[in-house]
Amino acid sequence: MENLDLEMWKPLANMSNLVRRMITLSGAFQIEQVLKDAPTAAMVTGVKRPDLLIGGVLKGLITSLAQPAGKAAGVDIEPTINILRVAGIGGFHSPSRTSEETVKRRIGVMNRNVYSAMIQMLDHIGDSADMAQRVAVYKRVLKETGDEMQALYQAANVINFLHRGSAGYAQALFKTVPFMSAYANATDVLANSLIGGNLKGMSRKKAIGRLFIATSMLVSLTLLYCMLVSGDPDYEELDDQTKMRNIIVPGTKIKIPMSTSAAFFWFAVPQMLYNKVINEGTPNEVDRTRLKKELSQAAKDMLLGPPPIPATGRGVIPENLKHVEGFEQWDASTSELAKKLSSYTEVPGTDGKRVLSPIEADHLVRGLFGSVGFTAQWVSNAIGERNGERPELTGREMPVVGRFIRPDVGRANEDLFYDLKQRVDEKYLTWKTMTDRGDDDAADAYEKKHENLLDLYPELNKINDALGQINADIREMGTAKGLDMTPEERREEIIKLQREKMELVDDIRELRKEGGL
Repeated sequence: MENLDLEMWKPLANMSNLVRRMITLSGAFQIEQVLKDAPTAAMVTGVKRPDLLIGGVLKGLITSLAQPAGKAAGVDIEPTINILRVAGIGGFHSPSRTSEETVKRRIGVMNRNVYSAMIQMLDHIGDSADMAQRVAVYKRVLKETGDEMQALYQAANVINFLHRGSAGYAQALFKTVPFMSAYANATDVLANSLIGGNLKGMSRKKAIGRLFIATSMLVSLTLLYCMLVSGDPDYEELDDQTKMRNIIVPGTKIKIPMSTSAAFFWFAVPQMLYNKVINEGTPNEVDRTRLKKELSQAAKDMLLGPPPIPATGRGVIPENLKHVEGFEQWDASTSELAKKLSSYTEVPGTDGKRVLSPIEADHLVRGLFGSVGFTAQWVSNAIGERNGERPELTGREMPVVGRFIRPDVGRANEDLFYDLKQRVDEKYLTWKTMTDRGDDDAADAYEKKHENLLDLYPELNKINDALGQINADIREMGTAKGLDMTPEERREEIIKLQREKMELVDDIRELRKEGGL
């Protein structure tokens, strides 16, 4: 384990590098990381003006991307980049990316072909994304302290890829698991910042004070954002996962990913509490009982881990397809590529049993092959659309820009409905079991205790049947062949049916309150 140069590690390291390359191929991944890194850098670096640092990171990305073109024209666009590079700071790190390979490609020893040019371009985008926050941190710290060594130190340690751990298992993980180094180092920087131990040359008390100021600023911006989007139908109909992990631009379909460990504290938690107060609070004060329950559950999750995810309709397999054969587990959004891949996993002699359903194959392609898989799905879907067999592609299904587009119709209320139905079904089946075995006293006591939820059972079943029918209609509209409809008409009809689902569960929050939730 200690000798990580053994031949046995090379195939795993090569596979890790291949996965990383495929995920980052489009360049959109790196842009997304910069958008998420900007507020994180403002939070953990301890600068006096975190607001200016955020803008500096975004500016740093542009200047870093343009630096080679500027040099070719005889203009040094951003001298700070040269200072950092001379100090050995900046540029993304990978076990497969060596200095020897980079120099050979630069001086022409390695063959210059399309593949080499593409890799060089992707490496430049990755370098620029990494350099963006370092340039901003260096310039901001230098301006505030006048200490060049302190500025270099802060720029190097905003995330330090040279911290790989001394244990053999840690180095093995960094070599074989894509992005493990970035995740571990980002977590390390955040943890040290939270205890005031990440800023050299500054007392712990002062460091924590700077952290508090930066976090307070970010929380304030989050609350202003919540006030801006609160009541917007497009925002309100989104599920909680989408809300907590993205900034939704009002009046558009644009979402800006914001799903970092640091963003959990300044973006996700304040937004969750704000929505809790607005949606479930009284006119004069927060429902303290419910708020206490949320906070105590959060503390429990930190200690024991989160509870199993309830049936919210957001699992890999949708609720309406869980009880059909695997080869039939696909819907209007499943790619043609996934359907074909799923067919290759059929187990001989099992009457159509498959290792992967089409929906599971879809998730596997996107998760494992990233930008490459997403593009392959798009190509297969575009062919299906051109043949009139699929609805019009949505913005979310487009390569590169898809990660920045929200759904046409959110599903927040539908998720809440499935969560409520799971709870009610559990209570009803428990009560029925007591009744069937003749334990009337226990059944009566249980019914009295959970009367509010049990009373909802008939109504929820009616809604569930109606949802099932609409889901079947959506699936038919997206998958049936021979329909006398254009792809655009299919998409319009699907959106209309999705709206009908949302109208059907429009009063789900009131039903949950009636059930005591």
